[in-house]
Amino acid sequence: MELYTKALVAGQEAFGDEHPEVTSIMNKIGNLYYEEDNFDAALKTYLEGLGVERSVLGEDHPNLTVILTNIGQIYKHKYECMLALKHYHEAHVIQQKLLGSFHPSVATTISSIGLLNYHRGHYDCALNFYQELLLGRDNCDVAIIMYNIATVQFDRGDEDEAMKFYRETLQIKQAALMCVNFAIGLVGTARFAIVDIAVNVALQEEEKERVDF
Repeated sequence: MELYTKALVAGQEAFGDEHPEVTSIMNKIGNLYYEEDNFDAALKTYLEGLGVERSVLGEDHPNLTVILTNIGQIYKHKYECMLALKHYHEAHVIQQKLLGSFHPSVATTISSIGLLNYHRGHYDCALNFYQELLLGRDNCDVAIIMYNIATVQFDRGDEDEAMKFYRETLQIKQAALMCVNFAIGLVGTARFAIVDIAVNVALQEEEKERVDF
């Protein structure tokens, strides 16, 4: 922390308060506070950095999404769901504009929004975000999302719909496990083949040495 604080002072003296290098250091200081569970200090640092970044970089710069999601995470830990959602939504709007709908960062933010709505008991809203996540995902991601959807359906009292999604999740997981087992089998076969080739080569070299002798 001391090194980052000194770097911040040096950066402010060299570049002034409103410079991307300064906000980068502030974000790192906020991360350290967050790791220490000092959420109030982390939030204060993130908010200061956000104000500078907006002033310097504008409203649609990708750097904003990092600090916005960090702030959302802090508010989530402080159980201030509305403020967490506000910052996640802002990050989501920028991410979709810059990265499109299928980027992993977009998926992470949407998942956070869905989870917050689930914990608030806003099941329909949570489902909307989880269903948005299903588009363009691979099987591993789909299984996780469908499990979340099933959990939401169960908690809202729709057990039949929940069972449908739980079964589909199970089928995806079973298919993935079969693929893994098949891959392990291939690796095992390949290893035996390599050993077999190595033995054959050794035997051939030994036979050659005998002939040459």
